[in-house]
Amino acid sequence: MLHILHRFAWVLGVLALASTAAVAQGYPTRIVTVVVATPPGGQPDILARLIADRLSRAFPYRFIVENRVGANGNLAPAHVAKQAPDGHTLFVGSAPFLINPSLYGDLSFDVFRDFKPIAFLGAAPTALIVNPSFPAKTLAELVDHVRKNPGQPWYASPGAATASRITFELFKRQANIDVAIVPYRGAGPVFNDVLAGHVPMTIAQPEVVAAMVQEGRLRALAVSSKDRAPLLPDVPTYNELGYPIVRTVWSGLFAPAGTPDSIIQRLNAEARKALAEPEVHDILDKLGIVVEPMTPDQLGQLVASEVASYREIVKAAGITAEQ
Repeated sequence: MLHILHRFAWVLGVLALASTAAVAQGYPTRIVTVVVATPPGGQPDILARLIADRLSRAFPYRFIVENRVGANGNLAPAHVAKQAPDGHTLFVGSAPFLINPSLYGDLSFDVFRDFKPIAFLGAAPTALIVNPSFPAKTLAELVDHVRKNPGQPWYASPGAATASRITFELFKRQANIDVAIVPYRGAGPVFNDVLAGHVPMTIAQPEVVAAMVQEGRLRALAVSSKDRAPLLPDVPTYNELGYPIVRTVWSGLFAPAGTPDSIIQRLNAEARKALAEPEVHDILDKLGIVVEPMTPDQLGQLVASEVASYREIVKAAGITAEQ
């Protein structure tokens, strides 16, 4: 009798595995929507469109990108969290997805409860930039100037839930400087005012500012990568200058919780294959974006680490959603 029960359990297991495999093989059954919380043109959008194009070639149905901008980056994940967990609605999450849980106590979604990690798409460092009229030509000179003029509104922030704001808060803490934050809603107005010299400094990704730095319209003082950024090879890292700051702006692909693991694993495999293509590498290299292949579990561990890190920095700096 016991032998028969064991045999029955084995058969059920085989059937379950076969059913799971069939789900993955039959996926997708219609167009897949990849939702992005940012406007067209930024890193999350670029990576979303790149991976959607490649996944459209690997699967029988198209993957299309939908930009759902609003609520300080919360509109898109709130929408995706409510969708059917069948792999037909995906989400490209970046810094706001991980920072906002520390800024809002009433979010309708939970990063861990409502989402499954799929694939790491790419990362880029940030650069501390100033208007050329600002008297500091080096990071040391900037620190000295700010200490002599404490509390002045030197820094233009594109938003509280941005990696650039978090990196600047880390720098402020390590340099022991007092800088007033000028809050903006988005990077566009920030660049207009920094270029005009109304607010002298901000933090941005090298692919956004490299050309302006080369033209002399902006000056870059430090980058947040471990090694020098290829797009700004003459700009030292924070580490080189005595500040242990290594942080990147990265984007990842996620699905609603409950999505079958077989679909998650298949999407991960196809995404990693796509990101390894020489043509894709060339595109990302020109944008200063680095790809680090990860399993869904590894991406999940990164998410947990980043959320905890952001929570500590937000609390220590007293950042609020309105800033």
